[in-house]
Amino acid sequence: MQNLNFQKVACFAPVIGLMIGGILGGLDVGMNYLGIPMLTRNALVVGAWIAITGGLHLDAAMDTADGLAVGDPQRRLQVMMDSATGVFGSISAIMIIVLKITALTDMVLSGSVISVVTPAWFNHKLGGHTGDTYGAVVEWTEALFLCLISSF
Repeated sequence: MQNLNFQKVACFAPVIGLMIGGILGGLDVGMNYLGIPMLTRNALVVGAWIAITGGLHLDAAMDTADGLAVGDPQRRLQVMMDSATGVFGSISAIMIIVLKITALTDMVLSGSVISVVTPAWFNHKLGGHTGDTYGAVVEWTEALFLCLISSF
């Protein structure tokens, strides 16, 4: 039943993503107009990005990183459900945020491959998906896509 509800909501994901992107783009344009330096702007945009989503996806990426750090595959999901954040979850969040800010700063202006490979890897490691892995896919896809774009 939970998958059915996710499928109903998932069809709106592209529209919601465009809306969030539009808000963040407008925020960036406004701050640029005010003369705010690029690195500061990008840090504020990423902070707003996290705030708009309620940090839900970032929390999911943190939970997934903590779960994947456990050597015992039988305990991974148990660790992911624990509300406490571990070292690997914290490191994951820091790296995602730094990668997003850095990539936006380097970007002057092929996320579909990343968005297929990342969930496939999680599926391989965990034997399926949870809400946390879905959120982690969003966060890692965004960060890696920004890095990829900035390299052009």
